[in-house]
Amino acid sequence: MKYILFTEEGNFKTIVDDAGILNPNNGSYVIEVEDDFEYIGFNVRHVDGEVVKEPEDDSMLPTNKDVDLDNLRRERNRLIADTDWTQNEDIPQQTRDIWKPYRQSLRDITEQYKNLEEAVFPTLPTGE
Repeated sequence: MKYILFTEEGNFKTIVDDAGILNPNNGSYVIEVEDDFEYIGFNVRHVDGEVVKEPEDDSMLPTNKDVDLDNLRRERNRLIADTDWTQNEDIPQQTRDIWKPYRQSLRDITEQYKNLEEAVFPTLPTGE
């Protein structure tokens, strides 16, 4: 058997094979379920004496496109951060000017590309 620990409000906390390791306190309680009880992909709650499994609502999860764009932004942000030093006031204006187009191209990369795999990053400037 497996054992589910629920909060006082009936919300799922954890599931274990050994009820002896559970410490139901603060209003929590334990319900015994079958060994093949499936909880991944479900919202599990205890309502009116019954264990209720409802499919998880994945509408709030990011889409693959969102993840791809987020990965592209992370890499872009890392590259920009790596060149932040080029815009410090103690850096000669000529050097700052050389790096500005590169940094702007990085900022604009998400207008042209939507994922890291297809993105073509600008070439690092030469001639500091």
